[in-house]
Amino acid sequence: MPRYYDILQPYYHDDPMMIKYADIEHEMMAKYHNIVIERIEKYFKGSVKRQLMDIYQTKLKLIMGLRFTV
Repeated sequence: MPRYYDILQPYYHDDPMMIKYADIEHEMMAKYHNIVIERIEKYFKGSVKRQLMDIYQTKLKLIMGLRFTV
């Protein structure tokens, strides 16, 4: 089963106007975030792991900052 099926399936609706696109986006971003953190935790160690986590956290802060200033 595709990775995002479980997220999308509950939002299926015959009428596209009834689909909650913002909710889908939020859930997909949360899933993506979890996958990134999981991969960093699994495949990296030491200073490289810390640097990747720092880079990713900085990216998140920048994205969140941009969303609230627009």
